[in-house]
Amino acid sequence: MAFRVERSQSKAHDDSIWAIDWTKNNEIITGGVDQSMKIWKPESDLALSQTYSFELAVVSVAASNDGQIAAASSMDGNLSFFDLSKPISKAFIIPCGPLETWSLAYHPQQNIVATGTQKGHISIYNVPCFDKPEGTQHRPVDIATSGKFTMSTKFSPDGKFIAVGSQDGKVEVFNVESRQLVAFMKGHVKPVRSLAFSTDSSLLFTASDDHHLNVYDVHNGEQIGTFSGHQSWVLSVAASPDDRFIASGSNDKRVKLWDFRNKECVHTFDNHQGAVWGVAFNPDGTKLASVGDDAALN
Repeated sequence: MAFRVERSQSKAHDDSIWAIDWTKNNEIITGGVDQSMKIWKPESDLALSQTYSFELAVVSVAASNDGQIAAASSMDGNLSFFDLSKPISKAFIIPCGPLETWSLAYHPQQNIVATGTQKGHISIYNVPCFDKPEGTQHRPVDIATSGKFTMSTKFSPDGKFIAVGSQDGKVEVFNVESRQLVAFMKGHVKPVRSLAFSTDSSLLFTASDDHHLNVYDVHNGEQIGTFSGHQSWVLSVAASPDDRFIASGSNDKRVKLWDFRNKECVHTFDNHQGAVWGVAFNPDGTKLASVGDDAALN
């Protein structure tokens, strides 16, 4: 199988791009240090569709399962929501407080989002209705973790679990409904910056500053594999919809594509000129997008 860079926007943002998501409607969402979130059309030569402005850098982005709503967390401590079905959408903003919204995850079935906080909590918010006035109170449901500073969050595809990775290397999985701890994963001692589930929600992939990508059984927390090959922090991870491939992005400026069944790296992309902060597969798993410190979208 041949792998190649199909399209590239060398200056997709004016500064580092920290976040990416590929929606079910086949749109790419990126968020950057240049205080903007952008929507791209990958089937139209990566044409820019919309740009949204923020007060400070965008840390994380996520789309609803139907691709109609985009959510973003930013350094100003706000959660912002946009209706992508409209040509121009005013943001619905939920103030969360400084560093109280970091990584962001959208539930695959319910209208809720989860974000990690500097206190080591998971805050779960109901997605606001756009016809309600701004200023409506949105109080989160908090889940306390055992880690410091929740750096990564991810809902499982079946919607039953939420996984979190912390600054001190702890990885935990909670039941969404009961908010009870399901599994505690050992193996990392440095920050866990990104998470991905297998399609059947049974496996969790974790990307860490220890240069490794670990694989865990979600139900008992057992580590069942490790992918090693990056020369620096592993900053991002994504699983293809058919679970055949795992993609990882690293501070070593490389994107690696791993064959999960054979437990080997099948290709390394070295097109980025800086750390790779985000990777995302398209809905059918035939394409992969990556973003990073070089402000490029590949």
